[in-house]
Amino acid sequence: REVHCVILLTPTGPLLRSVRGCTYVNQIAVEQKMLLDGDMIAIGPYRLEVCWPLLPSPDPTPLVQGRSKAA
Repeated sequence: REVHCVILLTPTGPLLRSVRGCTYVNQIAVEQKMLLDGDMIAIGPYRLEVCWPLLPSPDPTPLVQGRSKAA
């Protein structure tokens, strides 16, 4: 079987990457796209609706005594 696209879970949400050609998201051909809740993915005769109600995570830098480690 051939892989058409992959969906990666990133800290900012699901990311679709096309492997062979373009994949249609909301009827627009894309090679890569951050997916949002309600997006429609078309793969051949199949239609998939993204159900991702979570908001992107905040800055993952942990807090140390009220300040981020980067500070």
